[in-house]
Amino acid sequence: METKTIIGIAAGILNLIALSTYFFATVRQQMRPNRAGWGIWMLESLLLLSSYYYSTPQHETIWVPLGDVIGIGAVFLASLWYGEGGWARLDRWCLAGSALSIPLWAATRSPLSALLVNLFIDCLGALPTVKKVYLNPTGERRLPWALFFLGNLLNLAAINQWNFAVAIYPLAMVGISGTIAILVLRSERKKNGRIFTTHSDQETRNVGTKIATELRAGDVVCLYGELGAGKTTLVKGIAAGLGVQEEITSPTFTLMNVYQINNKQLTINRLVHIDTYRLKNEQELLNIGVEDYLGQLDTVTIVEWPEKIEGLLKRKRVIKIALEHGEREERKISVKDF
Repeated sequence: METKTIIGIAAGILNLIALSTYFFATVRQQMRPNRAGWGIWMLESLLLLSSYYYSTPQHETIWVPLGDVIGIGAVFLASLWYGEGGWARLDRWCLAGSALSIPLWAATRSPLSALLVNLFIDCLGALPTVKKVYLNPTGERRLPWALFFLGNLLNLAAINQWNFAVAIYPLAMVGISGTIAILVLRSERKKNGRIFTTHSDQETRNVGTKIATELRAGDVVCLYGELGAGKTTLVKGIAAGLGVQEEITSPTFTLMNVYQINNKQLTINRLVHIDTYRLKNEQELLNIGVEDYLGQLDTVTIVEWPEKIEGLLKRKRVIKIALEHGEREERKISVKDF
């Protein structure tokens, strides 16, 4: 087997591994892919694979689109059970464009024409993801996009003889995956290990509002700190940043408060505030239905004194925030594990 073919196979395997992370996250109900979107991507991946295969006699770089068909198909099937519905205008335009590429191929007898149409649609369909990652980088995971980018770079290296028909697909995929990967990785580096110093309750609330912009549905925010460290004040800022309009009070005696979020720009519908300071055991929280909220994909949960419910936090996406007293009104807020 030639070296270029081996590199192409390795590129396809990397893309398949990246897509498998989406599949398993969906099955574990850690993500809710859009059924319409992934259905369109499955159709596009089939058309891209077939048109790319017939547009060039070189097949060393065919393994990435083949891996996409398998992986995207698996995610689409998982989304039928665990995903969410809804057709955006862009989805309908992409579906129509993909469908039109089939008669275009038949009329022109040119698979390259169909390939170019579907590549354009694929780039167009990536724009919402690019925008989402730019505005809220925590909405995407680092590992799959790093693998996508690496796999597409390998696919470029697998090209045996460069020409337009062979190179256009790998180049387009490097551009899409590279843009998103850079945005995600750059933003993640900025988030890890941040420390804020505040000198008033208002400044602490402002930090909470900033943190709220980086949260995504299903997050569990664990607050560590002594009594009077400013945990509830920080919660008020996070609630304000998410769009909660109700007054925030500490659930010291009720254990859990649930607030509705009225913000159509977010997929987060509820904020759950838990205070385990007076909790005797985890069963007390289970008795009041905490499992209906903790880690759910339409909910952000904030937990004060999380040390008491570590068993309930396993396999959750946890953000750890430590608050410490300073001199007078000074507070040091350390954010970890975004």
